Amino acid sequence: MKLEYCSSCGVYTSCIDFKCAVCRDIQKPNEDHRKTVIVIQVEVGNMFFLKFTTGKLAGKPEAPKYFEAYCTETAFESFERILTAEGIAHNVSHVEKLSETETSIDFKVTYNEA
Repeated sequence: MKLEYCSSCGVYTSCIDFKCAVCRDIQKPNEDHRKTVIVIQVEVGNMFFLKFTTGKLAGKPEAPKYFEAYCTETAFESFERILTAEGIAHNVSHVEKLSETETSIDFKVTYNEA
């Protein structure tokens, strides 16, 4: 068995990646790359539009951005289409309905950051 110095603490070790067992155990796990955003689905006539409340998809207060929700898509599919096309997400992992009125629905969308 070949021994090497631990690249973190300098102790002799035979462990993988030149890290002793102590240094491997104290390493931080990968950070979670999941993010959330609140999206409001608004009905205008017979059409549905999506309003993202934060981030670059929200637009500016004086000029908010709205995205069309296609009638052939579910809300989940619409959120995923927009977030992936804009380079914000790899995919959407969860959609939760928060509240609903006669003309709008608020969703909490969880996605894996791109």
